[in-house]
Amino acid sequence: MNAALAVWNQGRRLGEISLQQGRWQFVYAAEWLGWAEAFPLSPYFPVEQEPFIDTADDKRVEWFFENLLPEGGMRESLARCAEVSSQDTLALLRRYGEESAGVLTVLPAGTPFPTDSAYIPLAMDDLRQRIIATAGAPLLASSENLHMSLAGVQNKLGVRVMDGELFLPQGDAASTHILKPENQNADFPFCPANEFFCMRLAAALGLPVPDVSLHHLPEAVYRISRFDRVVTAQGVERRHQIDLCQRLNKWVGYKYESHGGITSRDLFNSLDQLVRPAVARDRVLRWMIFNYLIGNTDAHGKNLAFMVDSNGVDLAPFYDLLCVQAWLPDSTMAMSLEGENRPGWIEAEHWRGLATEAGVPVHLLRAYLQRLADKVEIIAGKLLGDDSLTEAERNFITQYIVPVIRERVGCVQAVLAESGFK
Repeated sequence: MNAALAVWNQGRRLGEISLQQGRWQFVYAAEWLGWAEAFPLSPYFPVEQEPFIDTADDKRVEWFFENLLPEGGMRESLARCAEVSSQDTLALLRRYGEESAGVLTVLPAGTPFPTDSAYIPLAMDDLRQRIIATAGAPLLASSENLHMSLAGVQNKLGVRVMDGELFLPQGDAASTHILKPENQNADFPFCPANEFFCMRLAAALGLPVPDVSLHHLPEAVYRISRFDRVVTAQGVERRHQIDLCQRLNKWVGYKYESHGGITSRDLFNSLDQLVRPAVARDRVLRWMIFNYLIGNTDAHGKNLAFMVDSNGVDLAPFYDLLCVQAWLPDSTMAMSLEGENRPGWIEAEHWRGLATEAGVPVHLLRAYLQRLADKVEIIAGKLLGDDSLTEAERNFITQYIVPVIRERVGCVQAVLAESGFK
């Protein structure tokens, strides 16, 4: 079998991945090099003729493409379904790389780009049966015709939404939304309601997030619009996106600071090269405060994304916002504030340190803290009345999420009351 994989962007050949003497290699296609609107895979892959070859210390090719795949148990389940090793990244990309994040379509080298694009209707009852049938297994493997790869550890499925109806993309057809069903792990109940509530809360507080909705089959399913897809008169166009791990040339395992990975300083330093650095800095600062207030201790390096085109790199809308402390009250933050990752131990000195890292005056950070802390609990109370929530979901939010928010607000108010915090 030819181990090489061709990388495409909506019918235009972008490049090729191969193994050379056991080392990953990527080279841009001549067609891509000659295109006036060509853009790099990431800042670590400038558009140039020379191939990129991994070394023992810098595995940028393997790391970049491995970041396209699901992680943990989801990756292992997909590997079992494809009858390949979960460590065989090339084999997983060959099987599931046809519809991934951003513009990238990954196919076996020599395979023509698919032209048989189609959308297959997906009735709600059919969706429910797929979820039930794949309990404990990935929805991405619920059909032989599905070749999707959606990064992350949660179960999910890409679909096209047209006139309120769901469709499964086939061939080169692109999805427009991502569905997430309930977590099969009983230790994490009400996942869809948790994420729906927190994303709606973020939107109400002015953070840029995609449209989300909550549906019941009667089992809950969370739906989010893809910001790397644009619906036009000609169909669905893909937009290139990368996550923070890809942006910083990091292996997926370095998404957590505690594993020697990405820190808040790394994050803010990476914003200087964006096309709108000041806007990005402002949004990321509010994102970090919001995550603290809602108890989202799992805000790691793969939960931030960037849009890439020929004009440069820009910050994408926020996603994966949920109250992790509703399930894990003693969990520590994936990204610390000045070295402190215990939410209850965050004091004025840590917020001052964050302001320094972000390159903003303390009084501006104080204003953001004040504004968000003053509003978050009030707006959360209003969102509890959302008709999309069932009584059981509303009770879960009231009993487990709202108290976390209330406690975090109290911590912030105590910091704001300090006379020296100005």
